[in-house]
Amino acid sequence: MTKEVSVLLLLAALVVATPVVEVCLPAAALGLSGHASHRLGAFWWNGTEWLPAPLYVEGKSIAIIYVTELNKTNPTTGRAMVLPPALESNTKLCMYLPARNATKPPAKPPNLEGVYAEVQDKNGAKRHIFLATAIPAASPANLTKAEVNAKVIRYQRHVPANNSRGPGQQPAAGEVEPFYNNYYATTATLDYIGAFKLKQTDKYTVLCASGNAARGTIELPPNTYALEIVITVASTPTDKFGPYASYTIAIAERYSDGTIRSKLFAAVLPSKAPYATVYYVFTRGDAKTVDITIWLPPNALVDQCTFDAFVVVYGSAAGYWQRFHVVSHELSGTLSLNQPVTKSDGYYLVFPGYTVPPGVAYSTTYLTGSLTICGTSKNYIDIYWGTTYVTRVYGQSLNGCWTYSINTWIPPYENAKTGGSTHPILIGPIDSYTATISNAKLSIYGIYRPEMNRQTSFIWKEGVVNWLYMVYTSPFYKYRVEAKIYDRGGDSNTGSMRLAAYLSPYQDGALCPGNAIRIKLALNGGANRLTPSVIALYVQGDSIYDVVSLLLNWVSQLFGTMGKILEKIGTLIGWLLLSADTVKTLSGPSSASAYNDGNYLVVSVDIGAFEVNRPVILLLAFGVSLPQGGDYFINVKEVYMCDRLIYSDTMPIPPAQYYKPVNYINTYATQSVDIFRTFTCGKQEDLRGVSADYRCNVDRFR
Repeated sequence: MTKEVSVLLLLAALVVATPVVEVCLPAAALGLSGHASHRLGAFWWNGTEWLPAPLYVEGKSIAIIYVTELNKTNPTTGRAMVLPPALESNTKLCMYLPARNATKPPAKPPNLEGVYAEVQDKNGAKRHIFLATAIPAASPANLTKAEVNAKVIRYQRHVPANNSRGPGQQPAAGEVEPFYNNYYATTATLDYIGAFKLKQTDKYTVLCASGNAARGTIELPPNTYALEIVITVASTPTDKFGPYASYTIAIAERYSDGTIRSKLFAAVLPSKAPYATVYYVFTRGDAKTVDITIWLPPNALVDQCTFDAFVVVYGSAAGYWQRFHVVSHELSGTLSLNQPVTKSDGYYLVFPGYTVPPGVAYSTTYLTGSLTICGTSKNYIDIYWGTTYVTRVYGQSLNGCWTYSINTWIPPYENAKTGGSTHPILIGPIDSYTATISNAKLSIYGIYRPEMNRQTSFIWKEGVVNWLYMVYTSPFYKYRVEAKIYDRGGDSNTGSMRLAAYLSPYQDGALCPGNAIRIKLALNGGANRLTPSVIALYVQGDSIYDVVSLLLNWVSQLFGTMGKILEKIGTLIGWLLLSADTVKTLSGPSSASAYNDGNYLVVSVDIGAFEVNRPVILLLAFGVSLPQGGDYFINVKEVYMCDRLIYSDTMPIPPAQYYKPVNYINTYATQSVDIFRTFTCGKQEDLRGVSADYRCNVDRFR
């Protein structure tokens, strides 16, 4: 950060760090009844410009029961907070705006689709606000006790002349993911969302003194058009500093021609919300350097303060798109409740473990599957992902049961911007004491980009990035396996690849004793033999083993974040996470093996009975399989968990697949641009002047 920018932001911060006023309005007063609750964002007029502000939407409470409670005589139930399927007339929308009043009205609204309104707060001051209706920047909150304390003087809808599809909108009717045989082509351009943390926003602790801040400077490639700061509840809530205190956020864009654009705004993180979101639109689409500062509120009432926030980037990119999927095992069983579910239209089944990789192309994420429910009177199910409403699916009736077939676009925004913390899929309501669930199987699939770098960056040739992402979850022993393949682009052979898998029990579960996971991989569809090299298992320890750090730097940054977010949403659970990015070799009865079944490579992990309650990491180095070099692809053929088939490429679920365009990389990925890794490490790593080996270097995190 330049001295000029530092002085500018510090002086402005001293002005902005003022008390805020709560402004709560019903959706009907703004003409927003019936609007999708997850597609909203707020801005306010300070007299000279529009500034973003966190927007909180009143959540609804629902009864939940985990699918892991099937067949139990006394199943545990809980409650969760979700956003309503659509804004109801009395749904409260709350903002916290600086107490100072801007009397001069704006000449025009922001260049976004939405609703402009002039409102009057409880103190009689008039304010100008804008609610964007095509960006996913709202946060759920428990606003049951919040009062409507403002009134709308006038409002009008706004559609800009150059209106284009924003990142909050779903695909157009009939639009599906691009043909998979073209997903790696440089002509395939898609929009993506990717989240990561700064070095000083990953549970970063400081003294609670006025002026203390978390800072970071990142670089972004061309065609990045928006950014979000998502302050999670793992941060110190602002009400610890007094009523309506706020963080002050500064964002400065710097361009190669010397242009600097900066804005400052307030962000309240109340204890009743899981996170606060601020949506920022860049002034230009060029490559840029971005300075981010988050100041503490004044008048701290605690000694130690914690910053925990994701930086979320929206952009467009061409080339290197890869296929991912998240698959659960099919399950059946009976749910029997001993007492009625109160204050609810029924209970919702919770299917845990669904996450998308950073860099997901958000128009390509789909939920597919089916389930049969006997015992409910409902001919439909509503589906949520985290707190986000997805859709309603109507069933087919047969012999008193309802079968629901699911194939729908599923909005990935909340999941992506919280690093996968909001992972459960909720399905319901079921309105009976006893119900039988059968043939329940859900999967998410889509396309993602391993990194945001432009396609000509030599990072693809010389760097090590995450080229394959797959997740498998089992309801029987209640554990989850997240696997990735990391690769050095410039090596034209399979010997450049490493497979890393993270086997993790859910909070009240365990790994399967015995064969916990078995994955069969195919090289070029099985036409070529894929061979293994060194394989090992690890648990938490005090050493770093090359590619293991790539996996753990992302995992460890969720430690303490996921649990806090889920706690605010309701009685939801996560999976066990390692608290540090170091491991040691696992010894004892647990073992890993890799062998060939014809041309296929089978990777297997067996867990000892006394080692099932902690996360385990698998690391495999591939052997040299293609002496002649050239392009190749690797896809998942079969997956077994606890000796049960969970996935086969004969199922109607697109496979997780990695295509390596070796010839293109070696010819075109040679420019010294975007010399960083971001999604691979979970933080942006500066690689100028160093080699990008199979390790995340924390000393070079920004």
